[in-house]
Amino acid sequence: MAAALADAQPSSAVATNLAGGLYHNAGFDAFKRSESREVVEGFYQRAVMYYAAASRLAPTCAVTAMYHADALAACERNVEAYAEYQRAASMPDPADPAEYNAGLDFNRSAADSKRLTVAEAQRSLKNFQGWITRSYVPRQAQRVMQDLKSTEIRTAVQAVKDANGLAKAYPFCARAQLLRAYALLEQANSLLPQNLDNTPALERALAMVTEASAAFDRSLLIALFRAKLLCQLHRNDDAAEECVRALSIRRPGDPAKENVLRIAGDVDRKSRIASVKQEVMVLFHYLRPGSIVTLAQNGESDEGSDDSEEEYRHRQSTMYGHKALHIPFVAGEVVPQEIVNIFALHCQARSKCSARKTVCHICSFEGNYDARVESSEV
Repeated sequence: MAAALADAQPSSAVATNLAGGLYHNAGFDAFKRSESREVVEGFYQRAVMYYAAASRLAPTCAVTAMYHADALAACERNVEAYAEYQRAASMPDPADPAEYNAGLDFNRSAADSKRLTVAEAQRSLKNFQGWITRSYVPRQAQRVMQDLKSTEIRTAVQAVKDANGLAKAYPFCARAQLLRAYALLEQANSLLPQNLDNTPALERALAMVTEASAAFDRSLLIALFRAKLLCQLHRNDDAAEECVRALSIRRPGDPAKENVLRIAGDVDRKSRIASVKQEVMVLFHYLRPGSIVTLAQNGESDEGSDDSEEEYRHRQSTMYGHKALHIPFVAGEVVPQEIVNIFALHCQARSKCSARKTVCHICSFEGNYDARVESSEV
């Protein structure tokens, strides 16, 4: 009946919206009855057809756009659904939905309807993004990772294309951005002989991860991946600075929501964050072995060192300088460098110590290396 009404009045947004809604509900009921996939998809596809027509007739109706997006998502046309959710949530002056939809509350004022519509559209967009991040992208990432291991070159190449497509379609998903770079490197490593230089692939992956790092500046995994790439490209100073940045992140995101490999690990968020931080520290120690605690580690004084006075002062200046290669911690939290400088400046013990002596653990803020670290000029 609704379809016949919509077909008889193709210029009516109310009629086409009504037909779309009835087909959408029929598809959901068929799904709950566990009917065949073909039956369920048939209802949803008809819903998409009528909602698309309604969207053309009422382009400023956010409710119609949301209904259209819901139907597209039910058909697993997620890229189109996301675009429609975005359109609904970003309408500058949406129309009163009661003008184009049957069964809505006609007792509300137009202003109230518009306000509630905008809030609902933004909530729908956020919910869809959450579903994409938590469910859809992880499933697709698992498939991409499996295809990358295929001995069929076409399958592996398509996997890289799919990873690129996910990153482009869902810029709000950190896992999708990491997957793109990871897939590129996996393909390069599998196709290139071991004796060939893979620097071009590393550079491309670094560009991708650097872009992701700017968008997700609280991601420890992205920072760690970027530091590893910089290390592989022999840019050790940049890699060390990225490690420092990673350890300085306040309220980092949960690594479980970003991990491409989805390896089972620590059960709680705090433990997962601590585990990634530990991996960052391991990399940092590799990049800066002994740069802070060479003397303390060896248990030797600095006398007899082959360093010139200039080299010694340069090495010292890197500890409390702007690069902050020493990473001070208190109760597991990174202490800002300016706070370290203030403590070192006002330390009464330092006034009695020579420039060549070590300072106590208070000044090193429970440093990860030793209870003693070399003092330096501030």
